Amino acid sequence: MTEAVKIDLTNVSEKFRPVAEDILPPLANLLEELYRLENDYFIQSKRLYRKGRVISFHEGIREEITNDEDLKAKFKMLYRQLLDSHYTPKFLTQQRDCIHGTHYPSDFKCLHTGCTIVLTMKSAGKATIDLLPNHGSIPYDMSDSDVRFMLEKATTKPPYFYEYLLKYRFTIKIDEDRWKIDAVHNAGLNDTRWRRDYYF
Repeated sequence: MTEAVKIDLTNVSEKFRPVAEDILPPLANLLEELYRLENDYFIQSKRLYRKGRVISFHEGIREEITNDEDLKAKFKMLYRQLLDSHYTPKFLTQQRDCIHGTHYPSDFKCLHTGCTIVLTMKSAGKATIDLLPNHGSIPYDMSDSDVRFMLEKATTKPPYFYEYLLKYRFTIKIDEDRWKIDAVHNAGLNDTRWRRDYYF
């Protein structure tokens, strides 16, 4: 985890504190990979819209996509490959779809720009983890060529800023000797009511 992440363990009793070391790094790493994948989808969809095609190379094989539905299908498969092995069987059966990359940048960029992770643990086999992005506007990194591409035709004048829209709550449980995601909720940053997210 980066220095931008603050860890809050006040809701974890002393006997469960060592377990936090088993829980938090794998989830943070998963969300880090998801952040990169979500951003990649959004950038490629913008490139497809502007240029009419997206060309990529994977293991020496050239791939060209000219259809938005094909791009969505490709990334839904990539999201599932990344996420499904981290879900409990219960969550997998409840999942309605796998929709990500709905806005730019990804909500999980807060792992670099500033957030608090609150771990709550009252039993040995279950925990909840709240991912709470810091409030306030954050400037885009204009040294990144992808960011410049995304903002190339922006109508507002620099400096450009964005704000995080959502906070997330992950319920995780022990399944086959591994901590896995059993439910996901989200809410607006200032909301007190959490909504169940079946599309994660």
